[in-house]
Amino acid sequence: MARVPLLTANDDIAPDVRAVFDSVEDMGLERFMNQFAALAHHPPLTKAIHGLMRAYYAESLLDKKYLELAILMVSHLNRCTYCVVHHTPPALNNGVSAAQLAAIDDGSWKDNELFDPVERAVLRFAEQMSARKGRVDDSLFAELGRTFSPAQIIELTVRVGMCEFYNRFNEALQLDIEIEKVAENLYAQAGGKLTSAADIWR
Repeated sequence: MARVPLLTANDDIAPDVRAVFDSVEDMGLERFMNQFAALAHHPPLTKAIHGLMRAYYAESLLDKKYLELAILMVSHLNRCTYCVVHHTPPALNNGVSAAQLAAIDDGSWKDNELFDPVERAVLRFAEQMSARKGRVDDSLFAELGRTFSPAQIIELTVRVGMCEFYNRFNEALQLDIEIEKVAENLYAQAGGKLTSAADIWR
């Protein structure tokens, strides 16, 4: 159970926060509503984070497959059940295979033929940003630059950095999973071995 009350549109909230709630639903991102329900206690932060979310969801320059790979890598490293459960369905819907998800989960993704060189570079970038506090190898950065534009690398960097934020935010506040049963079932289908969110961390 969340450590702070989760506010809803039925509560006495500021009009601009209510507008954020409406926008999140309009964007089809209501699966993350508990994050905004917690943020709603601080309207300026709610609006700022919503603005950033709109920028990278509505005007993304990167293939969603690469973004979901990076997000899942960081979320597994940080053991954020909320983010792993929520990002597994969109990963599957954007070309990430069940076998790839399982390899990220069990750590066998390195030098794994399931991933092409670009996918491995994205995973290594996410891993180094997370595990090494942003200290990314020059050679890896140059490798990314051969595939992605500076703007795309900026987006990837922001998304990985924001994933770190969300992982810590979700875990510290112990946010509940909004669509737990649906997400769990999709993850179970992907890995063929998970039946509940608790099973994600064996």
